[in-house]
Amino acid sequence: MTRTDDASAETSLSAGEQILELSLQCSELVTAITRSTFILKQKRTTLEEKAISRYLHQCSKLLGLILAKLHESLAERTEENLPQASLDQLRDTTVDLRNRVDELLKILHYNLNFLEQYFEYDYFNKLANESEALEKLQRVFSALS
Repeated sequence: MTRTDDASAETSLSAGEQILELSLQCSELVTAITRSTFILKQKRTTLEEKAISRYLHQCSKLLGLILAKLHESLAERTEENLPQASLDQLRDTTVDLRNRVDELLKILHYNLNFLEQYFEYDYFNKLANESEALEKLQRVFSALS
């Protein structure tokens, strides 16, 4: 299924199904973040790796808060009231951040020396400055609160 097929399939989902799909996406991202920070914690950590871990932990925290809001809306049957623009932003942000975390996991499993010597500085720069995932997740959380 292509990205456009995904988008058309998503429009046919009910609000509750869409929320559950987003919840699953967020949960899987938190798991991937936890895997990557767990590996980083097991090695001698550089300053850049500490910054990466801190940033990812902050994203994970916001994802947890967002998940709580999503499930609260389902429990109270108010999922129809959630702003669609925020749900779209959440979907886009989690897809982007998941791709970035998967890239980190690939390097963590490949070669830790490569991580330290060639990868981490540029990775953190892109993570924090290009993706702006933390800021986007904060905006989504604020809109859902």
